[in-house]
Amino acid sequence: MLELEATYLAHIQRTHAAYGYELDFRRLTNMMGVRVRIVDHEYSSATANPPAVINLCKEDVGVGDHGRFTRFHELAHILMQQCDVDAALTFYYGDSDQAEEHIERLCNIGARLLLMPAPMLREARVSYGNSAQAVEYLRRHGRVSRSTALRRLVLDDPHASCAGMVSSGRYVSDLVRLNFRTPFGLFDKLPEEFHLSDDQQSRRFRVEDVDVSSYRIPHTRTSISVLVAS
Repeated sequence: MLELEATYLAHIQRTHAAYGYELDFRRLTNMMGVRVRIVDHEYSSATANPPAVINLCKEDVGVGDHGRFTRFHELAHILMQQCDVDAALTFYYGDSDQAEEHIERLCNIGARLLLMPAPMLREARVSYGNSAQAVEYLRRHGRVSRSTALRRLVLDDPHASCAGMVSSGRYVSDLVRLNFRTPFGLFDKLPEEFHLSDDQQSRRFRVEDVDVSSYRIPHTRTSISVLVAS
């Protein structure tokens, strides 16, 4: 199973690199020979069977974060079908619901790789390390939601031990963990040591063997924190 996932993610990165890590959806699909159609359907869909086609429902054509992510998610489906991982997962599970759940999860990962490719992630880390500011860098340059950028940074290395969260005021509004147990959960109140005072926009500190970086979004009560075990 892990080998199938690795095959798929490597295929995405090789293919994207071959097209110069193009970030514009229309230009990238044109270069790849993927036809894009706007359809009056409830959901978007994709098929790699020649000719490769992405059918976008009207709500996924807009300029917002959701539509942009969905477009690249459908392109990730095309790439999965091209390397036969889609068929292999369906055969492995023998159950369409289980296979679909796994396929959708992998295509979410694939979409994040396409929206924030390896060179962009390296630039974020060179400038800011594995930190809350790196999440904001990815959000701006990838033109994605804060939640999507957070997952790209935190989930990049499957062997790492880290977590990331977005807080609204004093409460956790988004949380992602990788080989890491946090003393709080989604929607819990933040422990006092994670709270930024009114005159702080960013802060780096250490809690036991965990390095923490926090960053407050200017003119808001929203903060990002990244926790990395040393």
